[in-house]
Amino acid sequence: AVMEHDGLGMAPVWRQTNQGPTQHGQTQVAARLRPRIVTLKLKVTGTSASNLWTQHNLYTRMMNQINAQFYLDVTLDSGATRRLDVAYYQGLTLSREARLSRAYTTLEMLQLIADDPILYDVSPIVYTFGISGGGTGTPVPLIVPTTIGSSVIDDTQTITYNGTWEEYPVIKITGPLEDCVITNTTTDEKLDFTGATIGAGDYYEIDLRYGYKTVTDSTGANKLADLTSDSDLATWHLAPHPEATNGINSIQVTGTNATGATNVAVTYYTRYLGL
Repeated sequence: AVMEHDGLGMAPVWRQTNQGPTQHGQTQVAARLRPRIVTLKLKVTGTSASNLWTQHNLYTRMMNQINAQFYLDVTLDSGATRRLDVAYYQGLTLSREARLSRAYTTLEMLQLIADDPILYDVSPIVYTFGISGGGTGTPVPLIVPTTIGSSVIDDTQTITYNGTWEEYPVIKITGPLEDCVITNTTTDEKLDFTGATIGAGDYYEIDLRYGYKTVTDSTGANKLADLTSDSDLATWHLAPHPEATNGINSIQVTGTNATGATNVAVTYYTRYLGL
């Protein structure tokens, strides 16, 4: 049983500052989040002395992959669950009295480290743009044969992001589509594939998460070179309030030679700076 916990509120902040030789105070240069340390006070109860050792061995075995990550789920009073990716940090040192009480109960302190200090909802959200181009259009007998029914797409939708920390989603573009550009007009960031063709049955997956920043096709081939040099692969994100007022992100998708099979899906998690 968890008796007490600490470290699930605001994440700790590291600040880089400068101070001039005659300056009073300091000048902040940058601010970044530090890893989060979560402390849990655990009550461990057994039915006998030997059973208490069995319980101890169980949670020791849970922590024995000290280089592996697992997750800590926190269920709120509302029923919502927020998750934190963690690893063993320290604790479970078997601090106990010389003689066990008849209740065969001991208290343990466990500390977990979250290298990424941001909590997130366990269920991802998939936002799909309802794109349906006109294909090859409809031939109309004019003096010069002309096609009416455009396969050009220019669709702007709103994603209302309710998190309290920025999110870097995964975007999947399913062809056919040429010259695709995905712009978050709220943050003025774009992913520009001008000059690239995504064929029917193929797709490009843009993974914007920190540590990934990749573009691959349906075969797993690297398509990073298909992005224009002025694209914002490193920074493209869904912005929370107040960067985006009330979390409203306006996303524009453009491209040519689309059909009814063309699709753009944005998959993201809602992330929180703290409970």
